[in-house]
Amino acid sequence: MNTRPLLYESTALPLSYSGTYNTIYFIHIVFNSRQQRYFYLHKPEVLLLSLLIDIRCGMTDKILKLPKNELGRDFVVGDIHGAFDRLDQALADVGFDKSRDRLISVGDLANRGPQAAKCIEYLRHDWFYAVRGNHEEMFLSQVKDNGSLRFGSVEKFLNWAPRLSDEERKAIYQAFDKLPFLIEVETDQGQMGFVHANVPVDMSWQTLCQKVEAAEHKLLKNIVWGRTRIKAKDKGGVDGITRVFLGHTIQKKDGAKKLGNCFYMDTGAVYGELAGTCKKGFMTVADINAPASQLTRKKPAKVEFHTILNEKPKKLFGLI
Repeated sequence: MNTRPLLYESTALPLSYSGTYNTIYFIHIVFNSRQQRYFYLHKPEVLLLSLLIDIRCGMTDKILKLPKNELGRDFVVGDIHGAFDRLDQALADVGFDKSRDRLISVGDLANRGPQAAKCIEYLRHDWFYAVRGNHEEMFLSQVKDNGSLRFGSVEKFLNWAPRLSDEERKAIYQAFDKLPFLIEVETDQGQMGFVHANVPVDMSWQTLCQKVEAAEHKLLKNIVWGRTRIKAKDKGGVDGITRVFLGHTIQKKDGAKKLGNCFYMDTGAVYGELAGTCKKGFMTVADINAPASQLTRKKPAKVEFHTILNEKPKKLFGLI
């Protein structure tokens, strides 16, 4: 049983004018910790995810703060989606030292790829960190805390989950449930942030942190699911932080994309693996202190993973 305090209580009431529940809209009522009520109208298929994701908000330590790595390097990896063999290759290519280096994921560890269940192995390592992505939320919304399937079946992205035992799903549930929405890392160049999908345009990092800590459920959905900043091609950046690393929106043509001080690191690794060609996507692993020109350099042709090192460790040019 999850012992974390429940800050959001939700209920759904059917609206029926014909006495049946076919093609009916539901009222979704959310009570937050201040007993304020929010009302939404949903079709049944939309309600399932929305209802349970609102319940999850507020049930985790929302921001993880990591001190400066005095021993080794810090790397960021784009959305993995079960392509852990590609990740292993990339880590070997950068000479990743598990006793000194750290790897920070921008979320979406599982679903889609053939090794989705391997996510639990990585989450048990003390050198691996991850923020919560929308696919972690999908898992939490469709699996109970005891590992059983909430609805008896799952939607297509979670087709790997029914093959696991209740105990295996329970372990993954517990690991996902502890994932923060934001990670902050101290570096010589200043603080760097990690979030899965989005930082609202014109919102500073400090304001974002305050709203995340306050468990503002609309904002939590936005940073896990949203794309407003990248769709607007906003180059204004996020004030109050040196860099922000994100995933969620695939940049598979040339490599990671830079907008202001935001770097979008999802380069579609799982799609390349499933299609058997790097033209469909590739894995990106990068030193978070590498110059911006290196972080966004074009991927070499015909490689299944793209690794970026800090090639100017003594003096960084074009950091932001």
